[in-house]
Amino acid sequence: MKSMRCQTSCCSRCRHYTPEGRRGGHCSQLGVPVQGRWTACSLSAPVFLTPMPETSSVELLPQPLEIYFPSPQMETLEVSARSERVPLTVALQSR
Repeated sequence: MKSMRCQTSCCSRCRHYTPEGRRGGHCSQLGVPVQGRWTACSLSAPVFLTPMPETSSVELLPQPLEIYFPSPQMETLEVSARSERVPLTVALQSR
């Protein structure tokens, strides 16, 4: 049986390591206190072991996205409680 090559260089780079205090930490895999600078054991696992899933492009939204914000037109200096809802595309065209 081949042993898996350790990709983690020290305890502080392992997913089982939890920092405690200034220099030490705790190994949840072994259940013992460890130093972050120690060489990683054969049970170590990189923090980001699983690859991130691929995301679809933002251009492929199922429906158009409308963003609403208060209308910039005000009749008086007071801010009214009711503001018009204006689609972003209309507001950008009026500029």
